[in-house]
Amino acid sequence: MVDAHTSSSERVGPGCLLVVGLVLMVNGIVGWRVLARRAAVTEVTAEWPTTQGIIQKCQVLAGPQGEELDLLYVYEVQGEERLGRRVHWMGWQGDLRAVPERYRPGMKVKVHYEPDPPHRAVLEVEGGGRERWVNWGGQAFLLLVGGIGLWHAIRNGRRLLQPKEQRPRLKP
Repeated sequence: MVDAHTSSSERVGPGCLLVVGLVLMVNGIVGWRVLARRAAVTEVTAEWPTTQGIIQKCQVLAGPQGEELDLLYVYEVQGEERLGRRVHWMGWQGDLRAVPERYRPGMKVKVHYEPDPPHRAVLEVEGGGRERWVNWGGQAFLLLVGGIGLWHAIRNGRRLLQPKEQRPRLKP
């Protein structure tokens, strides 16, 4: 039976709050690092030289892990023809079915290519706009909630380690 003076955090247990808080914090930190890496790569690719390319094919295929983008474009660097398959360095960040509408076969496109070696190329270098801010906000939320969970677990864990008679009484 639950005592009238038992708080909800005592019923849940500081151990559970500690685990959940740690999981959220780790997820937030890892996500933050991934987003920071994406931002750095996007900044670098924006400085790559450009050339004109032509879309050879662009379609969405059903793959073993869901839909996959089958994109192929041709571009030329220093008189040598090269093939590219990427829209964005970090992958497409939206609905795959929208890509074939943007990149139709025969269409001329601006290709950003890595200067050395020039075999790496992308069509888009933008950072994702609204989606980027949603991702950053989501990671910040995970860090905040995880931090509150950890703080709550530590605070209540110390109190629960005291003998029951010495614990401060919580107001109902």
